Amino acid sequence: MNNLTKRLLTGVIGASAILAVMLLSPWGLVFFSVLISMLATDEFYRVTGIRNKFAAYTSLFFMLIFWLVEINAWQHWVEIPFSAGLGLTAFLFPLIAIISLYYKNDPDPVKSVALLVVGGIYTFIPFIFYFRMGFADGASAQAGFFPGAGHEYGEYGYRIPLGILFLTWMTDTAAYFGGRFMGKHKLFERISPKKTWEGSITGVVGVFGLATVFHIYWPVGWNWFIVAGILAVVSQLGDLVESMFKRSLDIKDSGSILPGHGGLLDRFDGLFLAIPILYIYQLLENYFAG
Repeated sequence: MNNLTKRLLTGVIGASAILAVMLLSPWGLVFFSVLISMLATDEFYRVTGIRNKFAAYTSLFFMLIFWLVEINAWQHWVEIPFSAGLGLTAFLFPLIAIISLYYKNDPDPVKSVALLVVGGIYTFIPFIFYFRMGFADGASAQAGFFPGAGHEYGEYGYRIPLGILFLTWMTDTAAYFGGRFMGKHKLFERISPKKTWEGSITGVVGVFGLATVFHIYWPVGWNWFIVAGILAVVSQLGDLVESMFKRSLDIKDSGSILPGHGGLLDRFDGLFLAIPILYIYQLLENYFAG
């Protein structure tokens, strides 16, 4: 089986599974968000070669606790203030620094601590935002980031989280085939020799085409064309950023968990940069609409 066949087969199976779980229940969004954020962060720690494994696992443990606080806020099982999650995050850095103080076999503790923190910001936090965007009526408008804001979750809507995924994948897929069959002019040869302007433009055309379909058949509380514009630019830049990281680490793929695609960092690289911007857009959209 060649790489293209593996890529298509993995994409179809993965997209079908994600579509099914998110359509069935908001717990599908929970499962997907938790799984990707935790595994992608662990993958980041692995590929960057962090030696202090205890500090890495401590970071992942605190991230899991953060998720439990977040899910509790959604379900209202126990009254835990939103500041508890922020407190956990604020406590994480000094804890990692102290753990590193007692780890003797790390020749560059500054780099290790920095990578542990950056990994959380780069791969973990975006999927907290992604989870909240699935509750458009409340999670984004009252996410607790502004003074006096509450932390009430609105009604679950699968269209926004699924739409973000499908638009991102359309950008990647259209760019891939556009570059494969029409690519001649290099887009960013220093970082990614195979990417071309033709592929990039094809990705833009593809994402706006799908956004048109969503605008007609999947109307939501934001403008799909603005979302498509953000993804057309930022998701492709995210792909280049990931290529830059891999080139600096001298690796081809970040992992092998997804046949034909590589690792989770390879597959979701555009989303890691795009989701925070989309979340800010949703905050502003709800603020000015209400």
